[in-house]
This record gives sequence, structure tokens and C-alpha cells, in this order.
Amino acid sequence: MSEFAWFKLLVRLVGILLLGLSVPMVLWHVGSLAAQMIPSGPMSTSGSMEYALYSTVPGLLGYGAQAAFGWYLLVRGDWVIRKVLAEIHGRCAVCGFDLTGVKATSCPECNTPVRKSEQKAPEHT
Repeated sequence: MSEFAWFKLLVRLVGILLLGLSVPMVLWHVGSLAAQMIPSGPMSTSGSMEYALYSTVPGLLGYGAQAAFGWYLLVRGDWVIRKVLAEIHGRCAVCGFDLTGVKATSCPECNTPVRKSEQKAPEHT
């Protein structure tokens, strides 16, 4: 397995990690908010509901964003992978093929157009 395949696998694993850390907290915040919406007695006031919203919504938004990013990395993540792999000069940003000395305008492996910044001149030893 190439280092690029390992990198893609690692990105997917980070997505699983983010989901595993955030989904239980999202469920906890939703449950907490639902429990506070149920009136506990005749003395329940709207002030206590405001407190419930102010104390629960920020955590729900934060963990929700973390879960969404984890889902993106797990299911897609292509933009992140291409962006990082494009920084490695001399390699195709999509498949990681070594473009050293390739004169073509597209990658021989995956037919992706090659930018000049991705090409690296062959080293003379």
C-alpha cells in the first residue's frame, strides 16, 4: 500500500475519531435540552428555559460542527486530501503518482491535468 493510500486511510480514521468523540456529546446535549423542556412543576418559569437554551445550544453547535466535519472526512474528504497531496511537489494531487520527468500535461495514472507546480525536474546525479 502506497503512502498516499495510507494518508487517505488516515484521513478517514480521523473522521471516525471525530464522529466517535462528538456524536455522544450531541446526543447528550439534545437529551439535556429535551429534559429541560419538560415542565418539572407549576413553578417552572421561562427564565429557566432561557438558561437551558443558553447553556446547551453552544455545546450543541460546537459538537455538531465537529460531527459534521468528521462525517465529511469519513465520507468524502477529497478536498482536504487533494489540498495536502498537492503540496508535495513531484506527485499527482489525486493519486500520488510520481511525476518526475513526465512531460505530459496529465497524470499517466489517473489522467488528471497536471499543474506546473506539481511537476518536478528530474534530478541529475
